[in-house]
Amino acid sequence: GLDRFLTVFGTPVVTFADVPAGWRGVVRLTTTATAMNIVDSGRVRSGKTDSSGFTRARTNLRISLAGGLKAPLTQLPLLVRLDSTWPGFAASLPDGSDLRISLPDGKALPLSVAAWDRKSRTGALWTRIDSLPIPGDSVDLVLEWGIPVLTAAPANPFATSAGWIASWPLGDSGSIARERGGLFPGNATALASVPGIIGNASRFDGRLSKVLIPGSKTGALDVPEGGPYMLSCWVRLKDFGTSRHLVGRGEQGSYIKFQKAFSGDTNSWLAKDFITTSVGGNFTMAKADTAIWTHLTMTVAGPKVSLHLNGIRQAIDSGFDGDVVGRKAAVFAIGAAPDTLGNTSQHFIGDLSEVWVQSVVRSADWIRLTALNQGLSAPKARVVK
Repeated sequence: GLDRFLTVFGTPVVTFADVPAGWRGVVRLTTTATAMNIVDSGRVRSGKTDSSGFTRARTNLRISLAGGLKAPLTQLPLLVRLDSTWPGFAASLPDGSDLRISLPDGKALPLSVAAWDRKSRTGALWTRIDSLPIPGDSVDLVLEWGIPVLTAAPANPFATSAGWIASWPLGDSGSIARERGGLFPGNATALASVPGIIGNASRFDGRLSKVLIPGSKTGALDVPEGGPYMLSCWVRLKDFGTSRHLVGRGEQGSYIKFQKAFSGDTNSWLAKDFITTSVGGNFTMAKADTAIWTHLTMTVAGPKVSLHLNGIRQAIDSGFDGDVVGRKAAVFAIGAAPDTLGNTSQHFIGDLSEVWVQSVVRSADWIRLTALNQGLSAPKARVVK
């Protein structure tokens, strides 16, 4: 059920690489006097059985969304949550590498596995659609699985061509924080992997934990002052304690943080874009809470800095905080505030996941639907006829 091509000279030991975990089948070998011989070639269509007795299958899915769109949305990421009502867990591969997703018209879509557990019959998949029409209350998709595995790997849903600079799922417990595009892996210190809102999240201890992105003082992660750009993440703050950085370029860059006290407010999320003219930063705030998962999105467009909490915009106009020192170059960091020398402070205490940096500013409806689609209360994908 798998297409593998080898050139063999003499009588060597033959090794078949890239065979998916969990595959069981029969290898058929033939000898020939010609230069090349192809055995059992061809594509097996969905619902048909290949020469080894395997069947590739498909289901139609409907993803319910918040709706209420004023205009169509473009480049919309979708989280597809699967539960035991989806019939494919038993026949899919243990790592979900056989999964492919498309629109009903056959257009292949990007795909990334966020979480996959065949035994408990749960999974979460990322995809992205080019356009969501009004009213935006649902999306129909086709999910395909099983052997033979299609040879072409799915595209990354969080591609730079669609507006993403970087996307870290987090949940890593080693020394490297994976970035989906492969361009910005982070150097991680003292992270623990814990169950998150989407798969696993990273736990930050408030003392040593941090992720630093090497080489990010310049380049794409050096987001321009005044934008356009967006920062977003899922966060669960352990306690109010003292001020803690979530994501960004330190106290004199662009960032989202928990602020203990600022401008007469206490226990707030603070989003700030530091600029050199006039010296200081445009900022906005929202009330913080502890021990619950919260989705934060910061958008920057000129002097306007907006903060969306769980998809809801928190302020119409941003404020301005003056300073005597302008914007400074520091590395991009997650879970701590870096300075220009590479030192860190204000280490975050709590859990973080799905840190995104984008080079565009999305609409309020885009942010709202994205946040609600990812939340734990969002409907699971429904199998439809």
